[in-house]
Amino acid sequence: MAEITVNGYVVKNANTWFLEEKNLYIGIDANWNLDPSTPDGLKIASDSEIFATLDEVGLQAFNSKDPNKASNSELDTLLYLTTGDTRNLGTPSVVSLSIAGANGTIIPKGSRVESTGSAYRWQTSASVTIAAGVATVSATSILSGNLEASAGAIAIIVDPISGWQSVTNSAIATPGTNTETDPEVRSRRNRSVSISGQNQIDTMISKLLTTLNVIDVAMPENDTGTDNFYGNGLPKHSIAPIVDGGLDLDVATTIYNDKSPGVKLHPANTAVTVSVTSSTTGNQKDITFSRPLFVDIIIDVGLVDDGSLPSNIDDLVSAAIIAFAGGDLSVTGGFRAGGFKIGNDISAGQLFTPVNSVVGAYGNSYAASITVNGGSVKAIAFNEKSRFTTGNITVTS
Repeated sequence: MAEITVNGYVVKNANTWFLEEKNLYIGIDANWNLDPSTPDGLKIASDSEIFATLDEVGLQAFNSKDPNKASNSELDTLLYLTTGDTRNLGTPSVVSLSIAGANGTIIPKGSRVESTGSAYRWQTSASVTIAAGVATVSATSILSGNLEASAGAIAIIVDPISGWQSVTNSAIATPGTNTETDPEVRSRRNRSVSISGQNQIDTMISKLLTTLNVIDVAMPENDTGTDNFYGNGLPKHSIAPIVDGGLDLDVATTIYNDKSPGVKLHPANTAVTVSVTSSTTGNQKDITFSRPLFVDIIIDVGLVDDGSLPSNIDDLVSAAIIAFAGGDLSVTGGFRAGGFKIGNDISAGQLFTPVNSVVGAYGNSYAASITVNGGSVKAIAFNEKSRFTTGNITVTS
């Protein structure tokens, strides 16, 4: 059977197994007829396939203990055993709706609307009452995932209510996240276990990264006695947790459990404040953190087409850029494999990677130019995060 050696788990393929078993037969009788058409020849062929399959099963079991090789449910098990966390199954997209209608009309929480064209459906996150003819309410997509809605795209009322006349969205939706891929799970697990216990800040980041549906964390700190240190607006002896994803209460509870005594919690932008009650002492504490401010990234890609590019090259390139930005594009070492995080500037040079991953498959076509928000670099502040949508990507050839 397969062997565990200094080089790892070594398997044999079906051909190797066939030759080894055939030689055993020949060792008994050199004249043994082992033609593939004979019963004995067929048995050797069948045995070799079975043994090779068993080797592959053994290899899968062996690799399931290695987080860099495990996949699917085996990787989920390793994630849970080492961090207590589970694979993120995705988060819904979020959009602000403008509702018009008769004064006093109540739009209940969970009322559904629909995007034109894409047919994505959204549901209101809270009940709202129309006053002065209008009302504003947040809504989330019914399906989780990177679902987009350009400004004005949401215009269909799915659940009619007397007095509710129209709906629209004046701004684009903030896309949610898809179910974590194996590379994303490995990356998040590695970040979590590698920094846990190094110091209080790193430990808090580690715990937040394993909080349900949290996808990104930044933790600006001012450990000096001077306000506005490093120009990030933080008062002395304070931290400013910035968290993308996760429920407010879950995030606040994690911060409460790991915050050092006496350290101030300062909002990096609009404050999210949640009252947390300790499950052990019953103490109550207001916990403040922030969500990142999203910056829309506008990308223009110029391609040189030698005639081999397909008609849907713009869709293919846009999809690759979106995947790359979110850490979903499979790239090897030397490239930004984890996507763009909170506070990361966006360089046009980095975006040649996803563009070339598509264009490079077609003849001698190539990417001639890429601009980001009209230039070579879009600066992202410490409390901001880039937002990529297909509607803001233009591809010309």
